[in-house]
Order: sequence, then C-alpha cells, then structure tokens
Amino acid sequence: MKNMNEYKYHCALKIRIYPSSLQKLIIKKCSDTSRFVYNKMVAISNELYNLKKIKLFDNPLVDRLKYLAELKKSTTLLGTMNPWMADKHIDSYAVANAKQNYMKAWSLFRKIGSGVPTFHKKSYEEKYQTNLKCLFTKVTNMLALPKLGKIKFSGSKKILTKLHANEEVRIGTVTVTKTTEDKYYASIALASDSTFWEHLPKTYKDIGIDLNVKNFLTDSYGNVVDNPKYYKKSQKKLAKAQRAMARKMRRAKKKKVSLRNCKNYQNARKKVSSISRKVMNQRSDFLHNLSYTLIKNHDMVYAEDLKTKKMLYDNDYASSIADCGWNIFLGMLEYKSKIYGKIFQLVDPFRTTQKCSTCGHVMSGEQKLKLTDRSWDCHSCKIHHDRDHNAAKNILAIGRKIFRLRWHLRSIMANLIDSLHCLGKQFAVSFGKLGELSTSR
Repeated sequence: MKNMNEYKYHCALKIRIYPSSLQKLIIKKCSDTSRFVYNKMVAISNELYNLKKIKLFDNPLVDRLKYLAELKKSTTLLGTMNPWMADKHIDSYAVANAKQNYMKAWSLFRKIGSGVPTFHKKSYEEKYQTNLKCLFTKVTNMLALPKLGKIKFSGSKKILTKLHANEEVRIGTVTVTKTTEDKYYASIALASDSTFWEHLPKTYKDIGIDLNVKNFLTDSYGNVVDNPKYYKKSQKKLAKAQRAMARKMRRAKKKKVSLRNCKNYQNARKKVSSISRKVMNQRSDFLHNLSYTLIKNHDMVYAEDLKTKKMLYDNDYASSIADCGWNIFLGMLEYKSKIYGKIFQLVDPFRTTQKCSTCGHVMSGEQKLKLTDRSWDCHSCKIHHDRDHNAAKNILAIGRKIFRLRWHLRSIMANLIDSLHCLGKQFAVSFGKLGELSTSR
C-alpha cells in the first residue's frame, strides 16, 4: 500500500461520534498519554539545549547527554520508565503520532519559522491521533477505531457515498477530539489518485471583491453582502453567561471545592463554551456558503490581500475585524478554487480606495478620503462613486492585468522551451554526424 504523500489528491472528513462511557475513558487515557509524550520530548530537548551550552566534558555530563539522546530517539525506553503506559487501553499509534507531531513542529519551525515546540497545557479539550491502514468497504453507521472498537457516528452520508464510489481511498491519520462542551468528533485524513470533487462548469465571468466592516463584501457588479455580526449579536448573552460562571467559580473557591468536581461551575462553563461554539459555527457556515457561491458563479475571483494582524492593533475596530473572519474567508476561496477548477488571485490593495475607477485620478493631500467618507465625487471626471464599489472595480482591473501578464509570461516561457528543444535536436544531429565521421576515419 502506498504512503499518503504518494497519492495525488487529499481530503479531510470530520464526523461526530457518540462513544460509550468506557470509550470516553479510553479517549481520555489516550489523550493524556499523547500529551505526556509530547511534553516529555519538549522537556528532553530543552534539557539537551541547556546542557550543550556547558563547556565541561566530565563523565556525568557526557553520560547524561547520551542518555537523553537515546530517550529522544525512541518511545520504548520512555515506556519502560513509566509502567502505566503499558495499559491495554492506551493506543500505541497515539504514542507514535505524538512523537511524530513533535518532529513535524520542528520541521515547520525550520521551514516557515513558526514557533518552537512548547508544552501542551492540560485543558477541558482532549485530542489524540491514531492510524487506520484500510480502505472504505461499505457505508455504515459504525466507525471502527483501534482500542475503541465500533463507534456510532453521524455525518454527511452524501460525502460518504461519494467516497464509497471512489474505489481506492486511503485512510491516513484519524484525530479523535473532545471539545470543551463534551462533544466528540473524528477527523479523518483521506488520499486517492482520483479527484474527490468534480470541477464546476465554466461561467466565463470574473469578479473583484472588496472586504469591509460595515458591509462584509461589495463586488465589482455593485452587489452588497451584509455583515451578519454574529459575535456582536450574542455578546450580551455571552457576557451574562460569563458573569454567572465567574460567580460560581468564586463560590467554589470560597468553599474550597475543586473546579473539576464542582457541577455548578462545570454547567456554567459548558454554557459559555456552547455560546462561543455557536458563534463560530454560524460564522463558518456563512463564510462557506458565500465562498462556494462566488467560486460557483465565477471562473476568476480577485480579492484584496489584507494584513489583518496589523489591523487588529487598532483598538477601535479590532473586535469588528475579528468578527468578520477575513483570513478564514480568503483561505476558503483559495482552496475551493483549486478543488473546483477555478482561479483565485490576491491583489495588492494599494490605492484601490483612493483611485477613481473611471479616469484613474488618485485622491491625495486634502482630497484624500477618510474612513467616514462612504461616497465621493471624482475631482477630475466629476463622477459620483460609492467607496466600496469603486474599490471592487479597481481590484478587478488590477486582477485582470495580473492574470493577462501571467498568461503572457507563460506563453513566452513555453515558446522559449520549444525553441530550446529544437536547438537541442539540431545539436544532437550535428554531433551524431561528427561521430559518424570519426568512426569512418
């Protein structure tokens, strides 16, 4: 059987599972063991880093370095040191994947420059990874996992039937997760040599979109999508639930009761978590539907490349910007354009707001538009513009230029490669004739 990396197409499937009380206990044990192994690897690396700074080569230090290096190589020595890891309910794949994830974190740090692996804190969320080396045989309402056995699940039967129709589907890692509101999910990584999703039909249309806080999206055709503001709508309800949770936490501490054993506090915590999760699900559903509609109805989508991290430093608009989820939306457009055979291009937003889309006049100096100016008249051609609609038109114009330039460069490169191939054939013929002359002599 091939490895996951050797397959051409990859897909992920998230389904909700309903484990029994024994299976919940096994998930907790596997999650704790996975976190323990990961944190042990981090601790070993930190100790090795600090010991290598010492420029003394006495026997105890050298022995300690060798011992830590051996301990880091394999988890078998770690298992012998901790006999509780030999529990029959603990999944060996969870231990192996915890170490593998630690190594992947270091490789990402070296490639991208992401953060150094740090300790995983204990929380109400539980998570671990296991493996399944098998193919989909038939669609049932039971999922079989190592150590857990058969578990009932609910998910999109449409997706499962589509996967069942695909003959060679390889299952990679399966991530079992318990959320803070005590709901269980299984995320399955899938791979295949044939596509999971069919390409959408061509529409021969392109569109430019401008993202903003007041209206979530304005396109180059003048259509406006209102900002749903899910967090703002549920802010009062969330604040009330958080105050109730804080009161119950103070009472539990006054009575010297552990928060994990205090039922009143746990019920209040789950209520806060469920409200936050509902806001997240509402936003995710809105962004998924909107991104799919844009990709379905257009062959090329152009959007501004927003630097939201810098924008979040502004205290006046930070909450509203975070509630929009622009980065998530742009990420959805990017991956959906790939799987459905469309094109998505990010555009530099420089002067897209201040430039007239009709005559190209740029508002500068005293004429420069402020955030409160939602509509304006061009000082050159005297045409009245809506701020967001004008910006979307400019984004579409820049995107078209980039697209044409990209295809022009591709055609130049293709012609250059063809000419090089022709030259190579000519040289090969001439060298062959020289070889015949040398052999005849």
